Amino acid sequence: MSLRNIIFLPATVNKGRLSNWIIICGLIFLLLSCTPSQQIKPPTVVTTNLDKHSPTVTQPVSTPEAADKTKNENHQSANSPSSVNVIKSIEQSFSSIYEDTKQSVVNIQIATRTQAQFEARGSGSGFVWDKLGHIVTNNHVIKDADIITITFFDGTSTTGTVIGSDPDSDLAVLKINVIQDEILKPLTIANSNEVFVGQLTIALGNPFGFQGTMTTGIVSAVGRLLSADLTEDRGYSIPDVIQTDAAINPGNSGGVLLNSDAQLIGVPTAIISRSQSSSGVGFAIPSNVVAKVIPQLIIKGEYEHPWLGVTIRSLTTGIATAMQLNPDQRGILVSQVQRGSPADLAGLLGSTKTVEVDGRPQNIGGDVIFGINGETTRDTSDLISYLFQSAAVGQTIVLNVLRDETIISLDVTLAGRPQRSSNVTNDVIDDTAWIGISGLTLTPKVAEANSLGEDQTGILIVNVFGSSPAEKGGLLGSTRSETVSGQIIPTGGDVITRLENKPVTNMESLQEALAKYRPSDKVQIAIIRNGKEITMDLILERRP
Repeated sequence: MSLRNIIFLPATVNKGRLSNWIIICGLIFLLLSCTPSQQIKPPTVVTTNLDKHSPTVTQPVSTPEAADKTKNENHQSANSPSSVNVIKSIEQSFSSIYEDTKQSVVNIQIATRTQAQFEARGSGSGFVWDKLGHIVTNNHVIKDADIITITFFDGTSTTGTVIGSDPDSDLAVLKINVIQDEILKPLTIANSNEVFVGQLTIALGNPFGFQGTMTTGIVSAVGRLLSADLTEDRGYSIPDVIQTDAAINPGNSGGVLLNSDAQLIGVPTAIISRSQSSSGVGFAIPSNVVAKVIPQLIIKGEYEHPWLGVTIRSLTTGIATAMQLNPDQRGILVSQVQRGSPADLAGLLGSTKTVEVDGRPQNIGGDVIFGINGETTRDTSDLISYLFQSAAVGQTIVLNVLRDETIISLDVTLAGRPQRSSNVTNDVIDDTAWIGISGLTLTPKVAEANSLGEDQTGILIVNVFGSSPAEKGGLLGSTRSETVSGQIIPTGGDVITRLENKPVTNMESLQEALAKYRPSDKVQIAIIRNGKEITMDLILERRP
């Protein structure tokens, strides 16, 4: 089961306000434990200073007997009828939220077709979006599903059909078959921009298949960028993600993260854990992203994200120093600009060279974006968040750019993100004998983008890992990318065509060839660089 198979269903608004309860309960508890009758005054001891010219000093001291008495009376206060009533009120508030929202959260079971039969593949959570039978979940929960079964808390079960999905935000919408209207209980959507660190969170879902599970915690952080590696490997990130320590486990994906008013503030989608269970670091797609994407998925079946066409990273002190900028300068360094993209058409420039920064190779020399439409952008999260929340496809934005210590402004007309073809995948060499690259199997489109013949075979090197045999041997990774027939394709890297005398036609053939060697073996590879074939010697190493 995937770590992201967590889905929650929208819940109805809770009539009571748990946040108010907690504040009131805290004050009552403080008053109960600090009444005058319980304040023990320690005895006063008179001491005489050895210096006869100094005044006599009196100071209260606490005796063990007084401390024990205070402890006992405070313990009695905590167990007083009033304190018990406070605790019961908190419990009742949690219970009220659960009762109001449990019917809004659904269990999702998926199955895929295998030759002559269907095979169960996993489960997750989802929630009711509206009275029309739309159910929201994570894209990764229902991806590749042939049959989707949706079960409500009361046991009502039906099938669903995917009517829209967006891998880049990891959201999807299902439409269920005709069902009784009273079963459909949508949630109220909160403004996730108002979520704050320390705020109470309540998660509802089906962890490990246990339907109707409720856990609680707080908001641990806001404004996170959720790496595409945790959702879909497309090189994009989800902005303004909420981090929580509420227990989120496999099966919670697609479910709900609520505030104390039983309003949706996020959709759990991923966790960071070595044990594949809750470690107190869970991530939820913010409700503002959900509220923007889901209506478009219902209407059009897809969501069109505004696109610049750049590869970026936050400007650090080390990179700024390497670029001979003020070490305190902040912004977004442009590493690559995709040919034909909005950024390219506007004249944005990518990095021109690679240097070592903090012991690692780093592209430098590109434009530094420090503002967009008059708003300061200090890091990549600022830029990505602005593009999602405030920009649209076809809109012209103004970028404030630092280029060679000169400030310029560039007008950029945003386009929609191009689709990435399924046959252009990022394969990583992972074998005992290690070269240290990530690459793409050469297809006719990849070859064309790299000015090679359509019948050319081999592997395009996308990235070269630092301190790897490939880097030590002088292999070069891709330096830019192009859009060909709506597909983003890396370009400019070396193309591996042979290892020793064995032709390399795809990633599988390279892995097969490497399997015959051991770390420390010396091998010769043939590559195409700038249209010419050359050979290089590499000394293989064990994968770190």
